[in-house]
Amino acid sequence: MHRFTLARDTKQPTTVMGAVISGFASFLRLQGAEVEEIFERSAINPDVLGDPNQPISLPAFLKAIDTAALLTDSDNFGLWLGNQYRPEYLGLWGYIGLSSATLGEALLNMSRYFPEFQSRSSLKVSHHQGKVRVEYGLLDGSIVSRRHDAEMTLGNVFNMMRRALGECWAPLGMV
Repeated sequence: MHRFTLARDTKQPTTVMGAVISGFASFLRLQGAEVEEIFERSAINPDVLGDPNQPISLPAFLKAIDTAALLTDSDNFGLWLGNQYRPEYLGLWGYIGLSSATLGEALLNMSRYFPEFQSRSSLKVSHHQGKVRVEYGLLDGSIVSRRHDAEMTLGNVFNMMRRALGECWAPLGMV
């Protein structure tokens, strides 16, 4: 098993592409949450909705997810958020997967370009005994709250897999 090393270098901010904000805002509205209030509490500039290729602070985005989970009283907010994210909501990173010739190529391309989508993070895809293993790691050791992020990120990858394999597909398990 591959182990991730946490980076504690705080010189470079940890970012994610602003494309995640559009799908997040849509999901918030469906949950009856006030998008503007959550953005304000999390120091997210709503102008990012107009520029999906603009990097935003990952800690601010994760604070927004935690705030939304609290305000909507949903312990599984990140899981449900990731479950509904369509690959198109992920900007260039999602389109890299969608434009790949096969699912295997999509997963490899998405893992290869994941650091461009989300800095100081890792997405690994490996094969063993006819099974595909997907591992996600947030390498910024200063980010403590990780559950919603991990569930959302893996949900994004699983949605790409469902796009190729059909809506009935589900992972064998999660560790």
